[in-house]
Amino acid sequence: MVAGTEMWLQRLMNKLNDTAKNLGIQINVQKTKTMVVLWDGGCVVNITVDGQRIEQVKSFKYFGSVITKDGRNYRDVKVRTAIAKDAFNNRKELLTKGLSRILRKRMIGVLV
Repeated sequence: MVAGTEMWLQRLMNKLNDTAKNLGIQINVQKTKTMVVLWDGGCVVNITVDGQRIEQVKSFKYFGSVITKDGRNYRDVKVRTAIAKDAFNNRKELLTKGLSRILRKRMIGVLV
């Protein structure tokens, strides 16, 4: 959920919680997080569900992307680069075996 103020976010959370209760669903407070996205720093928000405070975080992973409180994605780029490097290094042994130079070049092109 996105809101411009803490009050509006709490209202949205209350509506979501009421709707969930009507459907027989309970919000898992341990898995629910809040984050304030600001360029010049951050502030603390106190959002609650049934009297339990929701944890505020500086970053979290959402659909494979790391979202940070400053709105930048440097950390996400570093994480994805590290994953690609690990994947390449796991296949590195294929390039050192007795393959022709042409085939090795084609494999590097495919891996990259």
